[in-house]
Amino acid sequence: MNYYLQNINLLKNKDPELATRLEDLSFSKGKIFISEDLSMKDEDCDVLVIFGFGNGSQVKEAIKHASKKTLVLVIDHDIANFKNILTLYDLKDIFNHERVSLAIGEEPLKATRIRMENYFQVITIKDIIVIDLYKNQVNPAYYQEIIKHLNESINASLQNIATMSEFASLWEKNILANISYLVLNPGLNLLKDSFKDFPAIIVSAGPSLDKNVGLLSEAKNKSLIICVDTALKTLLAHNIKPEIVVSIDPKEENFKHYQGSGIEGITLITEPVVSSQIFSLFKENLIFITSYGHPLMMWIEDIIGSKGTFPVGGSVATTAFSIARELGNNPIIFIGQDLSYSKDGVYSKNTFYMDNWINSMDKFLTLETITRNYLQEYNLIYVKGNYEEKVLTNSQMASWAKWFSHQFKNTKSLCINATEGGAKIENCVTMSLKEAINNYCQQIQDPKNILQDLHRRYKTPDIDNLIKKIKKVSDDYLLAEYYAQQAIETTKRLEKTSQNLLSQKDNFSQRELNLLQHINMLYGELKVMENVLMISRWHLDPLLIKLNSIRDSSLGGQIEIYNLFFQKILSISQNINSQFLKATEILQNIVVINENLT
Repeated sequence: MNYYLQNINLLKNKDPELATRLEDLSFSKGKIFISEDLSMKDEDCDVLVIFGFGNGSQVKEAIKHASKKTLVLVIDHDIANFKNILTLYDLKDIFNHERVSLAIGEEPLKATRIRMENYFQVITIKDIIVIDLYKNQVNPAYYQEIIKHLNESINASLQNIATMSEFASLWEKNILANISYLVLNPGLNLLKDSFKDFPAIIVSAGPSLDKNVGLLSEAKNKSLIICVDTALKTLLAHNIKPEIVVSIDPKEENFKHYQGSGIEGITLITEPVVSSQIFSLFKENLIFITSYGHPLMMWIEDIIGSKGTFPVGGSVATTAFSIARELGNNPIIFIGQDLSYSKDGVYSKNTFYMDNWINSMDKFLTLETITRNYLQEYNLIYVKGNYEEKVLTNSQMASWAKWFSHQFKNTKSLCINATEGGAKIENCVTMSLKEAINNYCQQIQDPKNILQDLHRRYKTPDIDNLIKKIKKVSDDYLLAEYYAQQAIETTKRLEKTSQNLLSQKDNFSQRELNLLQHINMLYGELKVMENVLMISRWHLDPLLIKLNSIRDSSLGGQIEIYNLFFQKILSISQNINSQFLKATEILQNIVVINENLT
């Protein structure tokens, strides 16, 4: 029996891009390589990577044995062989499985980092297990490159987890403080393809922006000017108002990019984690919300509807690019995207950061000294320049350049780097802004009217239902708080009455075993509280990594592990419940206002 039509139709739902590549490919008449290594063990890991698709039986085994949280990522360099496999085997169990991702015939970065980012939104994986069905005998260079990118993904994940540990509470606080703006404003998904084949100019705040910012006036209404928040004051100082400003940073100081600026008529596209001061400043303007996978925001979106998610790349400029791509802009033109340091400094003039540095200057502290001191905080590297042979950058900006390069390669729109300096970004066309405007910015549109029209189409969700759901999950957190308090009190009793905290399990007294059993029962009650664990996942992931590293099986070690866990649950529950209460009051006020208007 030929299973090709069944399999290709299933693939069109699971992975349309792979299905398209397969349909464009002729059937191979070569030998089909199938590994029969089925030696699998139960695996409890975040990502299980399989090198080689084989006949699919290995993947089915992986699904059967891997835990419910595990992403099964199948990577195979040979798309022609895979197409032949589709004719021979019924693969519906694989193609219908939500935890299976198929990277067939893809470049290593896309097959690894990009696929994991698309699946997890934000990578917080702690471990990856690789099963090599090819046993390093087939295309070893390709799979060695895959291993390199898997290691980079683990490193990025550890950085993400560290960031979560620092900012998780602030993100939650800001999301709930901004709840009124989340329900009263549409998501970015409402803007999908709204500027199809209309040019976009993304303005970043690199020092080269000072060279060509004045030309933007020639592109007004001939392009959609999207400005990162850092560059807003520079544009306004040149009497240029962008149509859109993008903001994603949760820190309070980010508000200073807007202070004293004339923002009237500028549309804000932002993530819900930014300071409520920024939302308040734009309350008379158009606002569109986007989401990047924060667990609390995902829970809210399940109730009020999706706002739209896309690859963010880790910076406000990468986010701006993803927005332009979502809007259908073509071409997408960059200026001020230096991704490097220069003799002119780190930022363009008039930005908050540059103004701050200038204000701190005196006869002993020059701008050159301030810049040098700033650069000494980073591990600097040389990379190829856009116009120069090499330029100074750091590893973070170099990673953004790689991200852009990969995204450009997989973007239908023409990508143009009109940055007059900075680091070289591959897979785009380099030209001056003057050339880009003359060649591509000739069509006249009124972006402001388009944005206003789309914003008016938004229908406010059922706020009463959201209030009800928040009250319900708040009750869950109150119960979690109660369980945590009970467990903490029990661990204190256990610690106080124990004869020997260094004793091992076999030597625990009956009283110690009973108290541990009670603590474990409370732990079990918390483990089934799905909403609490899901919403607070970014709080708990860093802690769980720490707990997994503790190898002390003594009574004192067990008490330490339980104490750390329950203290965290207690802190999370107390903090978020006070914020849920404020969010409920905000939403109830909206309901009252709406009732008075009707």
